[in-house]
Amino acid sequence: MVGYGMTRRPRWTWLGPIEGATGRHWAWLATLVLGAGLVVWIALQLAFLPGVSWLHLLYGAIGLSLVALPLTSSMRTDLLV
Repeated sequence: MVGYGMTRRPRWTWLGPIEGATGRHWAWLATLVLGAGLVVWIALQLAFLPGVSWLHLLYGAIGLSLVALPLTSSMRTDLLV
């Protein structure tokens, strides 16, 4: 859903308050929240489960990428409302 929002940029009125608060399309904030949630989830798994899998590293990198992507200058400018 977030990928669709980033590529097609649909305007949904019920997400207007989010766009008004951030000044950017709702997909910008959704990507940040999704990436941060994934990073927290992987960090909790690493803290509470024994052993480290290559999947932890993969999904941790994906989560960090999802957090970093909206913070790039091109995405901040491109997703302005």
